[in-house]
Amino acid sequence: MAFGSEQRWVTQTPQIRPLKLAYHAAASTLLVCSELRVMTAIMVVNVPERVLALDLGRRRIGLAVSDELGWTAQGLPTLQRTTIREDLSRLAELADKLHVTRIVIGLPLHLSGTEGRQAGHAREFGDRVKAKTNLPVEYWDERLTTVEAQRVLRQSGISIEKRGKAVDQLSAVLILESWLDRFGGGDPD
Repeated sequence: MAFGSEQRWVTQTPQIRPLKLAYHAAASTLLVCSELRVMTAIMVVNVPERVLALDLGRRRIGLAVSDELGWTAQGLPTLQRTTIREDLSRLAELADKLHVTRIVIGLPLHLSGTEGRQAGHAREFGDRVKAKTNLPVEYWDERLTTVEAQRVLRQSGISIEKRGKAVDQLSAVLILESWLDRFGGGDPD
């Protein structure tokens, strides 16, 4: 039996020995291994999902994906935009390849929290993504994610040229991390 690469050591109380958790995605099973190497299979009621996050821009789309357990966000190579049709096809292929079950799109709200023209474009693109992939699409407040991404990259000492290429990816990671913090990999419905 092959297991996913996601394994974590957890301790609930000092009296309990650490447990090693491994998620078997194909069987939707959480395997619990004690230090004695005794394995118990537990059927997972809330099957974790893999989420793809998009940070939409005019020229690029920043991408991030969660791990199979929905605990962490990893950046993916930024998608250089060409045409809407080509963008949607590449996103659909990526979602299928990564076994994504949900897509989260950053919603550019005004600082007041109201939606403007850019938010309308994001919703329109999201409707097209949903139609193309047949996956649920959600929108997540992305206010100041680009500013935060630029700050992090500036503090890291990366050159200005490399910063420009990484900001979209990091913005998508920040959007997804925020979404995962709120929903913890579970179904928000």
